[in-house]
Amino acid sequence: MILLKYILIAVLTVAACLSAPVSSLAMAKTFVVIGIGNVSCGGWTRERQEHSEAASAYDGWVQGYLTAVNEFGEIGIINITKGTDMDGIDGAIDNYCATHPIATLSDAVQKVVMDLIGDRPKKLLDSAIAQAKKDLSNIQK
Repeated sequence: MILLKYILIAVLTVAACLSAPVSSLAMAKTFVVIGIGNVSCGGWTRERQEHSEAASAYDGWVQGYLTAVNEFGEIGIINITKGTDMDGIDGAIDNYCATHPIATLSDAVQKVVMDLIGDRPKKLLDSAIAQAKKDLSNIQK
């Protein structure tokens, strides 16, 4: 019985540590952006307005980035774009770039990802905690 209490305390402690705001966790990561992600928001906006081939390449890079989030993200999300489409993603990037013209495309996509993630990690964590409590309660009976 005492062991189970320690297990629950450990689970809740880990849960509390993991419940830090996702945006602050993302901002703490440092990584190198390769290729098109280094294009300025001004460049994104110009190419999109011209409907150029470069704009198509930029969209391809964004789709690859979002796919990588789906595959390698550690937050239990398998479809970051659920509830939207590429027009919605492009619109969100357009909006970000309109107010941040010297930011990079990577910056814009990271912001969109944070917006899309929203409170999903917290919901997943809350669900896991509730299940752990339920399991512990069943063991104690």
